[in-house]
Amino acid sequence: MGQDAKKGNKFAKILPLKKMHLITLSKFHQNVFLENYKILTTLISWGIDKDSIPNPTKKTIDIIGIGSLIPLKKYTEFITTITILKKTIPEIKVTLIGDGQLKEQHIKQIKDLGLSQTITLTGQLTYQKTQQLLSKSKILLHTSTYESYGMIFAEALANNVNIVSRKVGFAEESQHWKIASNTEEFAIECQYFLIQNLKETAEFSDIETTIEKYIKLY
Repeated sequence: MGQDAKKGNKFAKILPLKKMHLITLSKFHQNVFLENYKILTTLISWGIDKDSIPNPTKKTIDIIGIGSLIPLKKYTEFITTITILKKTIPEIKVTLIGDGQLKEQHIKQIKDLGLSQTITLTGQLTYQKTQQLLSKSKILLHTSTYESYGMIFAEALANNVNIVSRKVGFAEESQHWKIASNTEEFAIECQYFLIQNLKETAEFSDIETTIEKYIKLY
C-alpha cells in the first residue's frame, strides 16, 4: 500500500508473489512495483466517502501542507517555496499540519527565514480538524518525493482545493493540478492558482467505486 513497492521489501523474498493477486493504488505505484519485482498488479484506487466532506467554506488559507515531518516529504522545500512566494505576495497565509522527526528543524528554518507570522505550524491534528482546515485552503502544496496513491490528493480534490505536487501517486496535470519538481517551479505553479482563483469543482473518486472493484475482484 505504500513504500513496500520500493526495493528492499524483505517480505517480497519470502512470499509467493507470482501466485498471489496483488493490488496497487495508482499507475505510479504500479510501475514502481513492476520495475522492482517484475510483476504486473491490479490497480484499485482509494476513494472518498462523500459524507465525510465538510460543507463548503470561505477559502481563508492560501497554501496548506499536510503530512509527516520526515525527510521523504521534503518540507524544507515547502518552506523555501513560501519564501519565494512571499516576495511577490507579502500577505500570503500558510498552514503546515503534521509532526515528526524534523519538526524542530522546520521550526528553526521558519524562524530563520522570518516566516513565523506567515506559516502556522499546527502539529498533528485530528482527521476532522485537518479536513476542516483543508476545506478552507486554496492550494495543497505537496513536496513529497514518493506517494503510492496520496490520499491527501483525493481529499484535496473533494474539498475543491487546487494541488501543486511532484509526479507521484495518482498525480496528473489538469485544470486543478500542476506538476513541479523544484522550489522555483512549485512557486510558479502556486502563484498561478492564487492569481487564477478557479471556481470550478474538481472531480474525485468515491469510496463506492473502490468497493465495487474489490467485490468484483473477489
